[in-house]
Amino acid sequence: MHKSILFNNEFFSVSLKHLPCLIHGADHSGASLFTVTYISDLYRQGAKILFLSGYHMARDEFDKQTGEPETSMLLSDAAELSTAEVKRTVYVPRERSDLFIEAVKTFRDIDERVILIKNMELFDSSVYSSIKHLKHIVLSGDLDACSYRNEILQSPLKTKIVFSSPKTDIGEYVPYLEKYNGYLWMDAMKGTVCLSEHGQ
Repeated sequence: MHKSILFNNEFFSVSLKHLPCLIHGADHSGASLFTVTYISDLYRQGAKILFLSGYHMARDEFDKQTGEPETSMLLSDAAELSTAEVKRTVYVPRERSDLFIEAVKTFRDIDERVILIKNMELFDSSVYSSIKHLKHIVLSGDLDACSYRNEILQSPLKTKIVFSSPKTDIGEYVPYLEKYNGYLWMDAMKGTVCLSEHGQ
């Protein structure tokens, strides 16, 4: 069963118009599960996904939440690019970030896809440079440990969400956060976000 996002204690559905989005969180802050739920929500609305993650657990959780593993593919070789392009969700493993960059260059539907870089601090700036011109981006991980954090913060982010207080200045006041709770800034809206105990 999928999880649901609560914003100021009300069920909340994310939207493509809220992207690009930055989700920051230190280890064990709740940012990882929230990120997968955020992407799963967009998937349920019909979005195609290109998913680069540092760890396979995020892919497993995404398949669990969407309940449609047959619509996804793990891209592990350049010869598979044309086959992968027709899949709704394309996963790229951490050790093949070169294939991620190649997919961004060659997928004809790349402007339509939601691009997730999860554990962004594990990848170098060439990965971010390959997608920073696109609109539908979600960047998730530890901003403080990310070598290209200043470039991210200088980009036109429409949504910022933090699950722990970053040492890096994000241009917002970060209030005290309960464990597994985040704080969101989006347009003129701001407030607490978390996951519901039960799917909506």
